[in-house]
Amino acid sequence: MFLAQIWMMALASPMAQTPTTSAEAVVQRQVDAYNAFDIEAFLAAHSETAEVRFDAGGQVLKGRAALRSFYEPGFRRRDTTVRIGHRTILGNTIVDEEHVTVRGKEVCCAVLIFKVTDGKIGSVEVFLSPLLLQAFRS
Repeated sequence: MFLAQIWMMALASPMAQTPTTSAEAVVQRQVDAYNAFDIEAFLAAHSETAEVRFDAGGQVLKGRAALRSFYEPGFRRRDTTVRIGHRTILGNTIVDEEHVTVRGKEVCCAVLIFKVTDGKIGSVEVFLSPLLLQAFRS
């Protein structure tokens, strides 16, 4: 229900139709770095104090060091990439629906809500499909 409300607000917003913003460019650089397995470029898109929260109240990563610890092993495996299915731009908030490929197979999707401040990603809310969680665990 919560995600449906976000999408409805986003689609109703005139800002959802604006051309590329600097916030969108920051998020796109992060996505490109993720798909290139470039941990340094990925981290550079985030503020020093960035927070990533998983599934509304689950695991929380705080700061670039925590992001590095969490993401670097996956970058070394080079087995997970994302494709943006839909992107909504609401000023400095970017909502992405991502289609995730794990070990060559598109598994499912995730929804990420990025908040960009001063040209860096300051926070991310990550909502993962149960199918995606299962693929990561196998």
